[in-house]
Amino acid sequence: MTYATIMVYVELGRGGAKHAKLAADLASRYEAALIGMAAAVPTDMPVFQARPSEILTLTQDTARLVSRLGDTKVQFLAGTREIPRVSWREGFDFPTEALLREARAADLIVIGREHDPTVAVPSLDTARFILQAGRPVLLVPPGIEYLQASRVLVGWKDTRESRHAVREAVPLLQKSKEVILVEACAKGEENTTLERLRDVEGYLGRHGVGPCTKYYINDIGDTAAELIRVAQDEGAGLIVAGAYGHTRLGEWAFGGVTRELLSNSPLCCLLSH
Repeated sequence: MTYATIMVYVELGRGGAKHAKLAADLASRYEAALIGMAAAVPTDMPVFQARPSEILTLTQDTARLVSRLGDTKVQFLAGTREIPRVSWREGFDFPTEALLREARAADLIVIGREHDPTVAVPSLDTARFILQAGRPVLLVPPGIEYLQASRVLVGWKDTRESRHAVREAVPLLQKSKEVILVEACAKGEENTTLERLRDVEGYLGRHGVGPCTKYYINDIGDTAAELIRVAQDEGAGLIVAGAYGHTRLGEWAFGGVTRELLSNSPLCCLLSH
C-alpha cells in the first residue's frame, strides 16, 4: 500500500507555502505525484461557476483575485520543482466545492487548519470537506511545516470510520518506528478493549507495521484532550482517527472528539470519514 498521488490545498495567504512544503516532502518520501490546488471567489460573487467569457465582466477585485491565483500557482511550482511529477489545478469557485470535485484524483489530501484573515475571500470549510471528501485528509495545524511521523498515535474506536482511518493510514504507519494504539473504555471493559487493540495490532503487523504499544484510557471527561496528552507524552507527531459527523436540518453536527481535534489539536491529524 502506498500513496501514489498527494494533493495539497494551497491557501491564498500566509499558510499556503507551509502546507505546500509539507506536502512536497510527503510526495518525496512516497515517490508520489503531487497536485497543488487553489480556489477562490469574491465574497460578493453570485453562486455560479464563472466561464472565461464572464471573467471580463467581473469587478476589479475579482481581476486582482485571478492575479493572486496565478501568483500562487507560480510560487507553488517554484517551491516544488524537485518533485518529478507535479501539477497544478485551480478553480474560480468556493474553495470547499472546488476541492471536493478534485478530491477524486488523490490518495491523500493535505489541508491546513488556519485561514489568513487578511485574505477577504471565503475560506475552505475543513470540517465539511473532511466529512464529504471520501479520501483520507491530513489536517495541519498552524506552525507545522514538516510531518514528524516516526511515532504515530491511533485513536481507536470500533467503528466504520476508525477502520477506514487505520486502513488509509497504513502507508504512513509502515514508515513509522512505533505506533501507539489508544482506545477509551468504560470501567470494567479494559480486557475487552485490549483484545480489540490486539486485533488492530495484528492487522497492522500483517501489513508490515510495528511495533505497537497498546493503551486504554477511561471513557470519562475529555477524550480528545486525553488522546492529545498521550500523543505528546509518547512523542507522537501524528494522530490517526475516524471523523464523525452528520447533517441535521441542513447543518453539520460533529462528534465531540472530532470537533476538538479539528479545532485544537497541536499535532497533525489524519482523519477519515
